[in-house]
Amino acid sequence: MADLVRVNTRIGVHHNEWLDKESERTGVSKSSLIQLAIDSYKMQNEVIYTLDQMTKKIDSLENLIEEKS
Repeated sequence: MADLVRVNTRIGVHHNEWLDKESERTGVSKSSLIQLAIDSYKMQNEVIYTLDQMTKKIDSLENLIEEKS
């Protein structure tokens, strides 16, 4: 199991109410829901970065092809 650290933060009332309801509905703790949200955000950012890098490589390849034509 990964080492855990405590993080103290403030969230809006509506977010907290949603977390309370979602935790109750799913049986998943608020801490776990927050961790899942962070994991999702991290994964989305990694995908965006990877797509950006792929786009740059495709552009470079297209430029090479144009130069050789």
